[in-house]
Amino acid sequence: MTATTLPRNKESYTVVLQLGITLFTCLFLFYIDEGNYSLKGLTQPGNLIAMSMYAIGLMSGQVLAFMWLKKLAYPYRIILSTLTGLVMGVLITLILLFSLGAIVKLFAWLNL
Repeated sequence: MTATTLPRNKESYTVVLQLGITLFTCLFLFYIDEGNYSLKGLTQPGNLIAMSMYAIGLMSGQVLAFMWLKKLAYPYRIILSTLTGLVMGVLITLILLFSLGAIVKLFAWLNL
């Protein structure tokens, strides 16, 4: 039996950390959504689609913030990119959802 080796570069740890934080944040937001305080409805397709949209937005916000903060030292870069990236990710997701809603309303108005 051989021991598995972990990657040695810092970028791969950063991606795993950002994915974990994104997943935890999405599950937490789903847990507190609408005062239900449960993960019971997570298996419904509509909820999975909404959660995946939030996960994509949060992860893209963290990656953009991480690339934007290239000049900082490495531990501070991870912390700042995570905190600012989550805020940016929520904003990206809300903009995406509102723009999709506006497009649907436009198509309904045009009777398409």
